[in-house]
Amino acid sequence: MSKKPNPARGRPKTFDRDRVLQTALTQYWSKGPANVSISDICNLTGASKPGVYREFGSDDGLKKAVLEVYHDLAIQPVIDILEKNQPTTDAIDALIGFMTQDRMALDIPQGCLFVMMRAQSEHLGPSTCDKLNKVRHDILAAYSAWIERAKLRGEWISLLYCSTCNTVARCVCKGKVFREKR
Repeated sequence: MSKKPNPARGRPKTFDRDRVLQTALTQYWSKGPANVSISDICNLTGASKPGVYREFGSDDGLKKAVLEVYHDLAIQPVIDILEKNQPTTDAIDALIGFMTQDRMALDIPQGCLFVMMRAQSEHLGPSTCDKLNKVRHDILAAYSAWIERAKLRGEWISLLYCSTCNTVARCVCKGKVFREKR
């Protein structure tokens, strides 16, 4: 005779973690993480503040969880392109293709949440800042390894004369100067 499992005690869990994460991701990405409160997320999702705190521990825990979702959505594909064994020009084409996707068609905000979080890091908690630093390290390591592979294949010199690469490099440098001025 099989014994029926005891039903869970108390109210059934109605908290929708994925909805809260998706809403927070969209809000942080479009408005900046320092400009969105847990109350804003609760109002948009119908979740309770105690439920959000129970699930994520803190505002810092929610932002770190959102950064992990963003990593899977936007950072890991870049790392995957860089780590793929392919000619350097193919990797550049794939990177440009990924970074210039039609965001309206994909229903995602413009810009880069990772860059925005780094720019607003003084408003973020220690767990989120630690995750930001790890993501930055991972991205830099992937780019460094990709450049070293290009050098070993003798493809690096031709990249220095590539007009697209030079344009991208100038944009990156301008972005860095702009961030430093702010």
